[in-house]
Amino acid sequence: MKYKVLLFLLLLMSVPMVLGDYQDPDLEISKGNVPGHWRVHKFGHNEALSTNFETIWSGSVIYTYPPAATLMNISSSDVDDLVGDTGAWNVTVYGLDAGYNFINETLQLNGQNPVPTTLQYLRVYRMITRKSGSTGYNEGIIYLGTGAVVAGAPANKYSIIDANYGQTMQTMFTIPDGFTGYLKRIGITCYTTNKAFEVYLRTRPEGESWLRKEEYHMISGQTVEHPFTPPMPIASRTDIEFMGKVDVAGGLTEVNYDLVLVEDGYTLVTDSVQASGNTTLYLILFLMLMGFVAMWRGK
Repeated sequence: MKYKVLLFLLLLMSVPMVLGDYQDPDLEISKGNVPGHWRVHKFGHNEALSTNFETIWSGSVIYTYPPAATLMNISSSDVDDLVGDTGAWNVTVYGLDAGYNFINETLQLNGQNPVPTTLQYLRVYRMITRKSGSTGYNEGIIYLGTGAVVAGAPANKYSIIDANYGQTMQTMFTIPDGFTGYLKRIGITCYTTNKAFEVYLRTRPEGESWLRKEEYHMISGQTVEHPFTPPMPIASRTDIEFMGKVDVAGGLTEVNYDLVLVEDGYTLVTDSVQASGNTTLYLILFLMLMGFVAMWRGK
């Protein structure tokens, strides 16, 4: 038995104290093993681009941002999107408050009738349906907005879930306070045949004007995959969105992109930190081993 314990301690000394997958840091971020880092995957479409620029989102118009943090209403174009009915029952709203901090809440749907939020939103970057009835999805178009609601559609639309989609298809995102965003890649696909497309990325720092950052000229059926090496930094409180137009109205375009949010003041785990942790473990195990040997010899 003593020899088995001794062998176990010797084997344990070969296990490092701090484990880091340096071969795939993106996987470690997704697993939550990198402090202060969060992956954001955004995607959206515009199924009916015009010959003038529009935002790439389900609204198929130039997106208008809330002028200030405000209470909003959620509603559906279909009466069956109602708790206990066949469509969607509730929706989680994700956004930023007046201080550009992350907020979210889950709201119960009441068909075409507006249901007020309990939180005030300065930005809304995603909505996701949660529970639903027998169809398993939202049967109508779900809107989040302000102003008069007619047949489930508010006057001012700030987020939209297309019927049957279950979540928003919008490219807009705003870097929250206390973070820097790093754009790692962009993917764009234009589907409609025999047309020419122009798509561009633009950003707007808080209180400043829009800046065109990247531009893509494409033809029907073309896909662009653009990695950024090194990633493009985007400052805290900066709006991000994609715009597009087509030479003949009616073009369908999809955009997706990946960001890594890095929190201000995070502690970087370096090779030296890992080596220090390993050294500490080895020292502890060595002392344990010496104590065990001493006890063994004393018997």
